Parts: sequence; structure tokens; C-alpha cells
Amino acid sequence: GNFSRAEEVLTRLEAEAGSSLWSTSLRIALSQELFGDEGPKQLSLDIRKSYPKGILPFLTRTWSQRAERSVPIGWYLENATRRLGAMTDGEVKTYLTHKILGDWPQSQKAVSAILRVEQSHHLFDMYETLVSALQHLSINPPDRAIRTHVAGSLERMQAIKDFRLAKLATTLGISSWTHQAIVAQTDVTDLLCSGKITSAYALDRRNSKKQLRSGFTCIVRSLILSTAIRPRITK
Repeated sequence: GNFSRAEEVLTRLEAEAGSSLWSTSLRIALSQELFGDEGPKQLSLDIRKSYPKGILPFLTRTWSQRAERSVPIGWYLENATRRLGAMTDGEVKTYLTHKILGDWPQSQKAVSAILRVEQSHHLFDMYETLVSALQHLSINPPDRAIRTHVAGSLERMQAIKDFRLAKLATTLGISSWTHQAIVAQTDVTDLLCSGKITSAYALDRRNSKKQLRSGFTCIVRSLILSTAIRPRITK
């Protein structure tokens, strides 16, 4: 929750390596946390003034809408799908659909188009999309040959310390992988799934003092609280 510190680190990173689509999406999210709904709107407006055409202003406007607390996820998806549907079919539309909706197409040709368009962008963006493609292809490989190519690509990336790559190596059975993926503790979720809500809540409270907060711990905590705390019914 140290958003100010995160913004400082992001600013330093952009000063050293330049801005990217990846860093811009993070800056929009941080602006929402630091300045409210007006933060992403102003950032999106500034970017569209500097870069009136191209992929960047389209994405920043969409990401700004997604960051607003008042925008329901259903409306966001419906609006984004409608805007994408009005575009001419082609590689750019395929790429934007992936970047905005997060879906990978089933067609190998369409997957190649996304990777090809990304090659025009920052190294950070190319890396993030490559990792996402490897994740997609490792779970939904069209055939055994593709899975073999994914494993081969992954083996050449062992020098990179990224927990996502470590998880992929485990999925693909690469025993020689250098870095081990961090495995989340499941004692709280075991109690939760067993229906022992009070015990799960107590253990989560004890763990929260020594455990780093993550997306996983936030989801588990939300499930516990939503189950343990029920609304009062007044007559």
C-alpha cells in the first residue's frame, strides 16, 4: 500500500529505461490511488495531447476508464468490446483486443500477430507479452510441438529471476530450473474450505503480522470476512 514509494521507483525506472506501455499502465493505476479519479483522467489527457495518434492514446484512455472506482467492470468490458468491434479487422485490432481484454486468441496466426506488433514497442512490453504468450501456450498448447518450443524458449530464459517463469518451468516439468517459485501457504485456505471459518480468521490474523501482503492474501482475507461477517436482518 506504499503508493508514493511505488511512484518514486516507477519514475526512476522510466528515467533510466524510458517509458513503456507497461509503465504507463502502472502509472495510471498509481495515479488513481494517489489522486483519485482525476489523476488517471489528467494523465490520459496529457498523453493524448502529446501523442494524438497511435496505440498509446487509445490504450491510456481505456486504462484510465478501467482505473476509475465508479466504473463497473461489466460496463468497462461492454464499452471496450464495442469500441474494438468498430475497428477495422487486422493485426492492430487483434493486438488491442489482447491488451485491453486480456484474452489470447485461439488462432496461432493471431498469436503471431500480437507478438509481431509488440516488437515495435519497448523491451519491457515485448518481455511482458512474451511471458503472457508462454503462459497461454503452456496451458493451451495447440499440439505437442508447440509445447516443446515453449519449453525450449523457457530454458533459454533461466538467467531471468521471475516467479512467473519459475511457475512455468514447474508446469512444463523443467527440473533444471535455477530459481524456485514461491509457494503460498495453504493452511488458512484449508481451514476456510473445510468450513472452519473462525479458525481460518484467527490464523489469518496471526499470519498477517508476519506475512507479506499479496493478491493471494487479499483474496483469502476477503473470502474469510465475507463468510464470517453476515449482514444483520432487521424486522
